[in-house]
Amino acid sequence: MNNLQEIIHSLKFNTISTNEHFYRFRDLEQCLLQLTASSIIVNDCILIPYYICDGLVYELYEYEFSISLVDEIDLNKYLIQKTGNSRIDEIDSNIINLHNKCHIEVLNSVGNLLIKDLLNYIRFIYNENSIINQISKYFDEFKITNLYFLYY
Repeated sequence: MNNLQEIIHSLKFNTISTNEHFYRFRDLEQCLLQLTASSIIVNDCILIPYYICDGLVYELYEYEFSISLVDEIDLNKYLIQKTGNSRIDEIDSNIINLHNKCHIEVLNSVGNLLIKDLLNYIRFIYNENSIINQISKYFDEFKITNLYFLYY
């Protein structure tokens, strides 16, 4: 498999009351690590992270990973559009850093995402202190195996 959509749809999923398919980040990571290719074919998509434990579902919407196919890579333009600001220097550096970890642009002419870029995002989700602290407010413990995502 060399297509992100095919890879994700091959994963085991959990269905919660919303009838949506929640995929485990750990399963995606393991699948990506087994690939021999350095990149995979992607379409415009979003992975929205969730923490699921004991039937409770907690959305981590601010950490959604978006992949955009573009004719020209311009992260500044994306940030200005996303935040509604008129200039890049008006955007808080924390927001810029977060979007640098959670958004990637892929050239239409290439259409491939480096696997290491997706793995970097997954590891960011696993290790980001603000996520761990946020989860710890609502759940007794933080376990990587409780991190899921929806794929759109």
